[in-house]
Amino acid sequence: MVLSLATAPLAVQAEGEKPPANIAYVDIDELLKDFGEYKQQNDGYKQFVLDRLKWRDQRVYLVEAEWKELDALQAKEAPLDDKEKARLQEIEGLSQTRDKELTDLRGIREPTPEQEKRRKDLAELLAGNRKKVEELSAQFDKEVREREQQLLAELKKKIDKAVAEVAAEKGFVLVLEKALLRYAVPALDITPAVLQRLNKPTG
Repeated sequence: MVLSLATAPLAVQAEGEKPPANIAYVDIDELLKDFGEYKQQNDGYKQFVLDRLKWRDQRVYLVEAEWKELDALQAKEAPLDDKEKARLQEIEGLSQTRDKELTDLRGIREPTPEQEKRRKDLAELLAGNRKKVEELSAQFDKEVREREQQLLAELKKKIDKAVAEVAAEKGFVLVLEKALLRYAVPALDITPAVLQRLNKPTG
């Protein structure tokens, strides 16, 4: 995820001149490295992406009945019994197993009639599921974008608030992003103060 504050460039300060007391900057990259909530949210976002990819990939080689059965087992709110858990684990691994099987069959130079039939069946199953998988991918991409936009909006709001509070306390009227600057003296950097404010325990 990429986070940016809306700012304008700072004019170059001549070497040796006293920096204006009412202007400061914040280093967003450094800020995010140690912003506890950002790291937690980013880890959760990455896991969300991995989970959605796994959910999609588990269905690539399933026949319709298996697809519906997997949907039902994964959506079941009540705890699964041992038989259901075993069946769920079995179905979740079918696509990976069948993908490897098809790869192996395609590598056989002189397949038996049975092997050729199996290769054809798996290839047709894969092709038949392509449209549904593409629809899942489009749905997944939309969910990921919405999740990212929501997280970034929440984090930006908190960072903007912390920057505004620190700026008000220290008498700054303009705070810019370091990435936009050609040059700025370290005395203008309020990143540590903003980070301290963001990581301050609430309650």
